[in-house]
Amino acid sequence: MDDASAYGAANTTQQRKDAADTIRQLAYYKDNITVHNGDSGNDGIYAPLLGHPSLTGPEIQWGQSADEHDKVLQWRNASHANGHRWVVQPR
Repeated sequence: MDDASAYGAANTTQQRKDAADTIRQLAYYKDNITVHNGDSGNDGIYAPLLGHPSLTGPEIQWGQSADEHDKVLQWRNASHANGHRWVVQPR
């Protein structure tokens, strides 16, 4: 679900994966490498990234709504079910 925003066109899923791979190769330590969903409540960008080995999780910007905790659990559980556990961070 890559959509345009006020900042221009969003990265594609492949661009996100490629960026994570590049950062992983450059990172000296096993740093967290995350993807941010931008300034929207749209978390549809995360599903195609589940299981990508270079990513350690999403950074969810959800406007500190009542849904934020549910979203953290949703993506934590989805990553556990996928076999590549994510650290899920609300922003």
